[in-house]
Amino acid sequence: MNSAPNRSTCPRLSEAARFLADVRRHLAAQSIECPVAVTVHVRAIDEDGLFGYELLTERETHTSIAAGRTAAGRCVLRKTTYGDGARGSIRLASVNGRLVSPSNRVSRYHVQRRDYPFPDLRSTARAAWTELQRLFPDRPEANGSVYENVQGLEESLAIASTRLAGWDPFVDFFGLPNEAQMGYVLAASAGERGLLSLQHSNTWTLQWTAISGSLVNSWTLADVHPNACDDMNQEAGLHNRRVVARRLVERNQRWAGEERRQTRDRRTRNR
Repeated sequence: MNSAPNRSTCPRLSEAARFLADVRRHLAAQSIECPVAVTVHVRAIDEDGLFGYELLTERETHTSIAAGRTAAGRCVLRKTTYGDGARGSIRLASVNGRLVSPSNRVSRYHVQRRDYPFPDLRSTARAAWTELQRLFPDRPEANGSVYENVQGLEESLAIASTRLAGWDPFVDFFGLPNEAQMGYVLAASAGERGLLSLQHSNTWTLQWTAISGSLVNSWTLADVHPNACDDMNQEAGLHNRRVVARRLVERNQRWAGEERRQTRDRRTRNR
């Protein structure tokens, strides 16, 4: 049975194109205000009430940072901390000379998440770089860099939004590795559905099926920033995270948004 997207969390395609570009623009601007020599690749996510960008760095950390907005439109910085549960690692056995029970020890290694509200994207982005300064105290005070994790995503969202202006469908972002190649799911309220996918290094394809007919468009983005990170080739170097397998959306399958993974199951540490 086909299901409609959860409108309380999924953005419209036109909104996604505008908002993600705004988030990245503010992150780039605040990298000058809060200088720390860190290269950040941003990945689009729509997870547990937050839509925006997750910040990926090249070095292992136990903290994940995401900047975006809630369903109510409130700007939020989300910090998710992951305990070190690696096999064979040293674990806390006592506190002030007293043994820590196994159950308490386990509780110290679970995922902890906290959202910090801010009045606007500028202050949210500034808080993100302040956190990066804390996570990378050994880095010099120089301007950081912010790139799309998937080549031309923001521009392709804008192109797709123009071509589907009559529907302005909802779009969902799972934040999975190689999601651009699998395709971003599009769905409208009357049962129309589609997929926006990165077929090759910088060639995007839009597929759309409606009662009035089907549409298939492809385009190549020739002006992508030369240092932008290609999700297909570079993702493995940024992180190694456990994810839930995600099926490509077929016409008779349930809408993929119903299979949204939970934060605790999806992420581990950056590597």
